[in-house]
Amino acid sequence: MSSEFMLSIHDFLFEDVFESEWVGRYRKVNLTKQEEILYGDTVYYTDFLSIKSQLRFLLEEELNYEY
Repeated sequence: MSSEFMLSIHDFLFEDVFESEWVGRYRKVNLTKQEEILYGDTVYYTDFLSIKSQLRFLLEEELNYEY
């Protein structure tokens, strides 16, 4: 699985949910969001400049993991 494939899955899942500039693309801004399910705690998403490299790292780690 590649990061490009992950983007295509994101595009498929969210094409009718979010605006087109957010779907199947890497973010260009940083996000934080208060989550009601976490009793209002704030979620800090990864820095937008690191998304691609972190995704590659995680995919590689998954491929090398022995179940």
